[in-house]
Amino acid sequence: MQRINRDFVDFSTQVNVWREQTFDASAGQTSFTLSTSYPVNRNMIEVHLNGDKQRKDIDYSEFDEKTIKFTEGLRAGDVVNFRWQVPFSEIMISYPDIRIEEAKKVANVMKSQTFDVSGGQTVFKLPTPYEPGTHSIKVFVNGVKQRSGVDFTETDNETITMGEELKGTDRVEIEWLAPSGQFLLGKVDIADAPDESVPQSKIKGLSAKVSELENKSDDNLDKIGILQNSKDSKEINILYPPAPLVAAKADNTDQTSIIQAIVSTGKNIFIPFDTYKIIGTVNITTPGQIIYSFGATINSSASNVNVFNILGAHNAVITGLSFISDFSGRSSAAINILSSNKVIIEKNFFQNYIGGGVIVRGTSKRCKIINNVFDKVSFAPTTTYGDDYGSIALGSGTSLNTVQGNHIFNAQHGGISMGDSHKNNIIGNVIECDKTSDRSMGIYTTGASSENVISDNTIYTAYAEGIVLQSTTSVTAKGNVVTNNRIKNCGFVGISLSGQTGFPIEGFVVSNNSIVSDETGTVQTDHGIYVNGAKSCVINNNNIKGTIGGIRGTGSECSRLTISGNNINGVTGDGITVVGSFNTITGNNVDGSTAKGIRLANATKNVVTGNSVSNNGTYGIHIESTCSKIKIGSNVYDTNTSGDLFDESNTTYYDVEHAPKKLSISGGYATVMGRKVVFADEVSAVTLTNLSDGFNGQTVIIRFKSGNVTINSTGGSNIKITSSTYLPAANETITFTCDGINWYPTRVI
Repeated sequence: MQRINRDFVDFSTQVNVWREQTFDASAGQTSFTLSTSYPVNRNMIEVHLNGDKQRKDIDYSEFDEKTIKFTEGLRAGDVVNFRWQVPFSEIMISYPDIRIEEAKKVANVMKSQTFDVSGGQTVFKLPTPYEPGTHSIKVFVNGVKQRSGVDFTETDNETITMGEELKGTDRVEIEWLAPSGQFLLGKVDIADAPDESVPQSKIKGLSAKVSELENKSDDNLDKIGILQNSKDSKEINILYPPAPLVAAKADNTDQTSIIQAIVSTGKNIFIPFDTYKIIGTVNITTPGQIIYSFGATINSSASNVNVFNILGAHNAVITGLSFISDFSGRSSAAINILSSNKVIIEKNFFQNYIGGGVIVRGTSKRCKIINNVFDKVSFAPTTTYGDDYGSIALGSGTSLNTVQGNHIFNAQHGGISMGDSHKNNIIGNVIECDKTSDRSMGIYTTGASSENVISDNTIYTAYAEGIVLQSTTSVTAKGNVVTNNRIKNCGFVGISLSGQTGFPIEGFVVSNNSIVSDETGTVQTDHGIYVNGAKSCVINNNNIKGTIGGIRGTGSECSRLTISGNNINGVTGDGITVVGSFNTITGNNVDGSTAKGIRLANATKNVVTGNSVSNNGTYGIHIESTCSKIKIGSNVYDTNTSGDLFDESNTTYYDVEHAPKKLSISGGYATVMGRKVVFADEVSAVTLTNLSDGFNGQTVIIRFKSGNVTINSTGGSNIKITSSTYLPAANETITFTCDGINWYPTRVI
């Protein structure tokens, strides 16, 4: 059999379910609500009006995750068709009954081809099959989408037939999803390869003989190994190895030594579908060696050692296997990669490991762990709390690895971990944690892991944190990026950033994440984003809803943080809490917290400007007495129960003029807290003796609109005018300046 070409099909969107819905428009209708949600602004929805494809942001807009709005009103009877992809992450949250088996099945690959049409042609044959009757094919003639069953017929699994003859000038484009079984390992490429070198790209498929036999009986499928049993073959089927090697057996006896001998040949290894017991360790040491299967099971129950060690075997591949253990061997990982580069672990299934699913160690770099499924797989080498790592673990010294498209279920410890590992991409994974385990979390870093990108992951039901980025050594962690993740119902914190005393984390970016808690009581998420000991980090454009606290900074070493553009809604504590120095809180929207909108404590030289704080249970903004030199800019306040702004520091600088507010006079006293311009408009005569809540250097302009307010400077008054009393005329304006205790007019009165 020819050597396998290792250039993978792109599976980045492999686990998607298609939804389609058609509407008959009413006159003037512009808005349409879909039956399920779609990913907004990710080019994952198609809109057709009377068969014509519509243009996003020109003909229509993606209003929200279930709503499409047309730019212009439609006519009565217009036919509107929507077709969208529901990412697997959405399925796992919205439809929890779709579990592991579905995750293993829903693996399709989109294909496309453009045809040159002969005059009168109606029949078009595809190079690979699709599944008729499953909405898995799209046909366009001259860019216009055709309707299945109306404009064309899905004749068989490789053919479509148009309802009318086409012209020689017509252009036909066909897109289709190949059946999932067709792409367990990809498409065949039987081109000869050099004798010992394996191409540096990813797997593209199996051989032509596999393709011929894949729809036949398991017995015939196994016997493809007969083609591989010569000494000159570049591949070996473990059931039919060449002499003097011994064939492996699926008889529940330990096959470690037998499979090791076959693997030690350095040839590519095919493992036919069945269950094989491995109690010891199989070492892979040949660069470029490929071990593949159509779903054979490796049973390592009762083992306490690694199943496969990849030792310095650059470009090795393991794909298509199921690894099953008994959740007992803390030193038993399914796959251990040590100082091996560009290793690919793809489309495998792992279950019941407490010693790890895939562990990357040593100096390994540019490895790819992609599109695997893990069920109840953890790496907890001891019973000590905190000794918890991921189903997928990237160890100290590793870098530039990609962990993408994996689905991790029932994680009792970490889902994905990085220990002093750098410049990795953790993208598009789904992690469902076991919330009954008090050690479960989503993505977890230790050491000084830096410059990692963690994006587009879905994490839910962690007992502890969704994402933890921390420095646990006397080295500063820098430059990690956390973006576009969806985190739901985590017990402690959605995203946690934490440095060590003297070594704050630096330059992290946390943006465009969604953190939601719809639980109450002891299981409600404590904080959306928690920051302790961080410097020069950016926290922006995140959406936080239903947690106890929104964004909380703590620790004296929090400095130069930019907290901007975040939307915090319905939290049951403070919306934003900030400590430390030189932080900027700007452009945030805090609505409906049961406590304070924005709270500053132990803060120095912070800037608070451009925020909207509304409907909060106490104050819109609260500056505690432990703060100094806070700069308050133009913020928008609305319906905050205890008041818009409460300043206890007496050192706050207000650098913009607030909108004039009515001076509320009661018992001779009126507060001017945080104000630069106020007006007095009393319908009957009152006396003003004291202005309260001022600070040294504050200036306030008072416009006396009604002429019913008498200023009295006698007794304990802190308004120091020359006369004992003064009655300003209607619409008269007086400017007062505070020295920290008393108020003085800027002109003689």
